[in-house]
Amino acid sequence: MPPSISSVQSLDLYLDFSSELLDWQLSVFGREIRSVNFVMHAAFDSSGNCASDSTLAVAGYFGYMESTWATFSNFWPDALRQAGIKRLHTTDYLSAHSDSTLTETETDLKVYELLRPFIDVINRSGIFGISAALDCPGYARLSAEQKRVLGMPMVACFELCMESIVANVGQARETQPLVITFDLEDQLGPLYGAFRRVKKRRDFVRNLVKGICFVDDDIYHPLQAADMLAYLGQRTLKNRIGGKKEPLAMEMLRGSGRIHTGLFGYEGLIDRYSRLLP
Repeated sequence: MPPSISSVQSLDLYLDFSSELLDWQLSVFGREIRSVNFVMHAAFDSSGNCASDSTLAVAGYFGYMESTWATFSNFWPDALRQAGIKRLHTTDYLSAHSDSTLTETETDLKVYELLRPFIDVINRSGIFGISAALDCPGYARLSAEQKRVLGMPMVACFELCMESIVANVGQARETQPLVITFDLEDQLGPLYGAFRRVKKRRDFVRNLVKGICFVDDDIYHPLQAADMLAYLGQRTLKNRIGGKKEPLAMEMLRGSGRIHTGLFGYEGLIDRYSRLLP
């Protein structure tokens, strides 16, 4: 958490990256500083869509640049080198290593082993993950009024993710703004569109999010991590619907205790609708 400064007077600082910058600000402004707040950064991606798939997931990670994201950024390139790839796109990576001769249990283990270097980086970095997955046929069964309250599938999932961030941040959200990064290709895509709709629908999102940006996920590693979590969130819901156990990779990812997942079939969506009613 940011240090408490008792001798401050009037200036609020919002710092993004380093303790060296904080030291410089303190030396320049001294007693004029009233508070020190660190900007939070989040990266979001999605997996699946209700137009062509049975499930949809939105997922992301958030943390502070100085501590959690710095650790993540130091070790993610090592995981890429270990995997022998330049970037992680989970679906493509796993497809390239698929083996139709393996049993379901063997495939589950192989997926975990392939993703293990990346899971280890996330677990050691301290970043927080959130994922919301939705059953598309279950959503289709809802009434028009229920769909109106919940929003479109991508909107509903993104809104759930934002609520999870607020729950984790707690009272600090009043002084610690959030900047969200999306994939460069999503500037006109459904995920950014969902963000815009949620921002209009919910004051807490409007108050918390103070900036957005678009970055090529080939070079921005947090988006690759979000892609992996979205993939695993979608796969977890598909397994649950099919009466199967949680993927081992998701189980190990959640072992850090910093991953919050929401899985919403028809009954879960009805419960969510009831909770949103005035």
